[in-house]
Amino acid sequence: MKATGPLSRIRVVLARPSHPGNIGAAARAMKTMGIARLSLVRPKRFPDPDARALAKGARDVLQSARVCADLDEALAGTTFSVAMSARERELSHPPLAVRAAKESVNRAYELSLEAGLEFERRNFFMLFASDDQKEGMAAFVEKRKPTWKGR
Repeated sequence: MKATGPLSRIRVVLARPSHPGNIGAAARAMKTMGIARLSLVRPKRFPDPDARALAKGARDVLQSARVCADLDEALAGTTFSVAMSARERELSHPPLAVRAAKESVNRAYELSLEAGLEFERRNFFMLFASDDQKEGMAAFVEKRKPTWKGR
């Protein structure tokens, strides 16, 4: 599948996926959205029949998946990356950071590369100086859950 359109430049990276069915399901979801570039960082089992079974209709995405030794290799050449996990964590992302990430992704379609990088840089410095960032760091050091304020 040769992806074209606004999502063709997106690359999905699965870091150390433990179940091959998740790889296949991700490939299928990607195909429905017109995303074709899948990178896998040290998958536990790949290729695998479970991945093929859950990639129904998206085997081309699965077959063109790139297996990488580490996250640096998988992200090589990217200008913006967003990380998410379904695993429960002690520290969650503050609402302010989630809003900024969403805005950055949405604005990426409208801006030139240079303007997009400047927008991202401003967001980074705004977030780094936020009360939520300070609270997140304090909570990490004190081994407690943070209390986000959205500012």
